[in-house]
Amino acid sequence: MISACTQHGYNEEAWMVFLMFQRACDETPNEYVLASVIRTSTQLGSSVRGSQLHSLVVKTGLDQDVYVGTSIVDLYSKLGKNAFDREAMSLFINMTRNGWKPDGFACTSVLTSCASLEALEPGMQTHAYTVKTNMDKDEFVNNGLIDMYSKCNCLADARRAFDGIPHRNVIGYNAMIEGYSRIGNLNEALDLFREMRLGYLDPSLLTFVSLLGVSASLLTLELSKQIHGFIIKFGVSLDVFAGSALIDVYSKCSFTFDARRVFDEMSEKDIVVWNSMLFGYTQKSENESALRLYQELQLSCLQPNEFTFVALIIAASNLASLPIGHQFHTQLLKTGLNLDPFVTNALLDMYAKCGSKQEARNLFDSTRKAGLIYSVIDILIDHDELMGFRPSTSHEIMPFVPTTIEGCMWRCNRSHADGDHDGDNGYALPMASLQGDYKYAYATFEGDSDDDDADYDYAPAA
Repeated sequence: MISACTQHGYNEEAWMVFLMFQRACDETPNEYVLASVIRTSTQLGSSVRGSQLHSLVVKTGLDQDVYVGTSIVDLYSKLGKNAFDREAMSLFINMTRNGWKPDGFACTSVLTSCASLEALEPGMQTHAYTVKTNMDKDEFVNNGLIDMYSKCNCLADARRAFDGIPHRNVIGYNAMIEGYSRIGNLNEALDLFREMRLGYLDPSLLTFVSLLGVSASLLTLELSKQIHGFIIKFGVSLDVFAGSALIDVYSKCSFTFDARRVFDEMSEKDIVVWNSMLFGYTQKSENESALRLYQELQLSCLQPNEFTFVALIIAASNLASLPIGHQFHTQLLKTGLNLDPFVTNALLDMYAKCGSKQEARNLFDSTRKAGLIYSVIDILIDHDELMGFRPSTSHEIMPFVPTTIEGCMWRCNRSHADGDHDGDNGYALPMASLQGDYKYAYATFEGDSDDDDADYDYAPAA
């Protein structure tokens, strides 16, 4: 009864029958019952029920049964992340050590876990097992091998597994295209896509998502348009991954109208899609559009995250609108997202561009994030206050990053060009030290009549 319900998709009914069986009789469920009900938990996506059933399996001593073991491996590999994936691999190893012979289904499941964890060595051991048991030609095992090697960045091994498939299907092509797209190898990915079309294989949404990911990262607008055309031609509805990738590439190429059209056509949107559109507007400095879109987001059931607020703060920064910036800062304090370093850097930049240097400094002092010192330095550069900056605690002192050095050099050059030669040593000394010209730094230091603490900060040790 349980097996019949599971096979026909009546998973809740199968679970209820199992519970009735447990309550009605004292008999221990056999391996077939447990294997069926574990598959039910897998199809329902219930990791809690799966863990309970695993405990029951161990208690009844059926954990070494090949059917039950295969079902548990499949459960953990499909429902689990990290801990469950490791559990799936451990179960597979124990099965082989105890003399059981996992079938192709179990091998495919454990390869999925290896791919999720990017665990190359267990994946290679599983591959060796499939060769030993003549399962390496199995279609599903081969697709699992391609996926595992691709996600472990072993594209040569993935390609060998792919080339060994006599009759390739769209799943194998997708795994291989995704692998090449992951490392930005657009040419190989497109060659495989062309091979698919020549072989009269219809691409799936995953094919387009993989190609869009690499085309968006490389900002290849024409290719992205062609992929978009293929999506429309094949009647594939845009999911959140393909939609956000299209919005991203259109926005980065300054085609916000096309990006918004894709956004409006999507039937399902998650917060990542909304963020992609918000960042698209701010990148094009269409800040009012970004603020209007946020009003639409507030009417939806989705909650903004830290990246949403970063985009909105950038919009306020571009508008140099301190009141709007204050509103978003207040919302951040209410949601507890104000401590995120990306958010704080955006707030610092916003306060600087709005001319509120003191608020920027207060924000920095309240966060005590060492990594934020670079943003503060940039702010002080903008306000001609670089030499007045003193880290309030020793842990805020750190080496300059290249962008900060460039900012300091730009400030020095601007000051000199403007004819502001008063206190030139205050700028010349740190720049000489940073550039390694210690001899000039010492000469500047010794010749400076106003030997304040700033000079000691930059003079190199003897």
